[in-house]
Amino acid sequence: MYNCGLLWVSRPSVPRRENYAQPRTSYPPFINVLVPSKQPAISSTLAGVSTGSTTPITTTEISLKEKDKKQVLWMTRRSAHTRRAFLAGSAVTGLRQGPSNGLQWGSDALLLWSGSDPAPQSCGPSGAVRGHVEPMELANLKFRVARDDFSDGVSWVARNLPSRPAVPVLGGVLLDATESGLTISGFDYETSAQITVPAEIAGVGRALVSGRLLADITKALPARPVDVDVDGARVHIICGNAKFSLPTMPVEDYPQLPTVPEVTGSLPAEVFTESIAQVAVAAGKDDTLPMLTGIRVEISGDAVVLAATDRFRLAVRTIEWTPEASGTETSVLVPAKTLSEAGKTLGGAGNATVKLALGTGASLASEGLIGVLGSGRRTTSRLLDAEFPKFRQLLPTSHTALAVVEIAPLVDAIKRVALLAERGAQVRMDFSEDGLQLSAGGDDAGKAEESLPVEFVGTPLVIAFNPTYLLDGLNALHTEKVVLGFTLPSRPAVLQPAPADFEVPSEADGSYPAIDSQYTYLLMPVRLPG
Repeated sequence: MYNCGLLWVSRPSVPRRENYAQPRTSYPPFINVLVPSKQPAISSTLAGVSTGSTTPITTTEISLKEKDKKQVLWMTRRSAHTRRAFLAGSAVTGLRQGPSNGLQWGSDALLLWSGSDPAPQSCGPSGAVRGHVEPMELANLKFRVARDDFSDGVSWVARNLPSRPAVPVLGGVLLDATESGLTISGFDYETSAQITVPAEIAGVGRALVSGRLLADITKALPARPVDVDVDGARVHIICGNAKFSLPTMPVEDYPQLPTVPEVTGSLPAEVFTESIAQVAVAAGKDDTLPMLTGIRVEISGDAVVLAATDRFRLAVRTIEWTPEASGTETSVLVPAKTLSEAGKTLGGAGNATVKLALGTGASLASEGLIGVLGSGRRTTSRLLDAEFPKFRQLLPTSHTALAVVEIAPLVDAIKRVALLAERGAQVRMDFSEDGLQLSAGGDDAGKAEESLPVEFVGTPLVIAFNPTYLLDGLNALHTEKVVLGFTLPSRPAVLQPAPADFEVPSEADGSYPAIDSQYTYLLMPVRLPG
């Protein structure tokens, strides 16, 4: 247990991970046989093959098992286009279409199996096993796209890719050209991003290339149409006089993107962007405390409450939205980074509506995923399996003092005074009816002071804050004035946007009710010396 700032927090020994869509580390024998989708398999002579061994499908060797004079063989030749699988009944054989070994490209294949071994899948008395055959694509990818559309799409997808992926393909961007347009995708088993951009498609197909490298290249291209085509194991990019050739990665090794849950509701894009920015600023960044790295999303009918805290500050925002079904009630914890990136990009894309997808009815929040969709973009993220602190009990219902200050001059004054506040040191604020006195530093290292006019009622007090946290809260208000509510110098202060018609109460009975606001920023003060 940690008594830090606003909350008592228990640190879990090992954060629990959701067990879905984990990377493949090996391929089970006789399952996931890969064949080319556009050409038949070629006969081959089995020479120098050892029996009783199993070789991973990512090598160029042959695996063979002899079962009651029936042999099952699968082999792969690693290249850009060719992966060939063989169903072996003799020394020379090839895959044939027919009822006995029923192989069709991209469909199920009938594989031979001996009942003496554990079945890799369910099988019948005859020893026949149904194994899925995945088609190997021969990439004929070729398209022309506007430079800005291509660069924006690749950059947005690559932004969420890991810098050091555990599996190389997870650092790639998937280019999928179809008759309906060009789709750019990325997925790291936790977060996925996908965008569709208009393009002139000359050849359909898919290609997987390094995401960060492609993003850097597209940003540097001249303002000309971009031509992209795949030739063998390389993708060629031509824009004006600039030409690039990049190696591709095996598309068949790339994981399938998760399916977006059903849309739960929608809200205006500008409201989504503003709300996420106001709340995400208070989210923690310590991965050992996963419950503090997320944004709490509470849905209750046509209202959504967003909350985030890092133990030293708490941000809460209430918004109205349009649910797909009446009576929708749920609460989830979403990684703050995912929502923050979605807010920056979806809100700035000019779209009018953002949709949140958590499912509906009985499937509401049951898939462990959240989807955010808008303007041809979609992103998904797994939900955090952690309990968010009970934050409502931290919000005061009354104050012993209230102050109203103009935000712009207050922000400038804090920045100037904080120049003499050593890293981690505080900025002191002395509130009284005479005004606000800001100060930082000391006599030995230098001292800074500045005074500002303020509307103040209640008990005068001296309180200190971390200047960075204080500026974060002020910049998130988006109004001309801020209302600051205080109880004691050792208790959290409340920052709220001042309504245009707000007036400081004139009665001095020692208690002032908290104002009703859609946004609240609760900030823990710093202990004053002595």
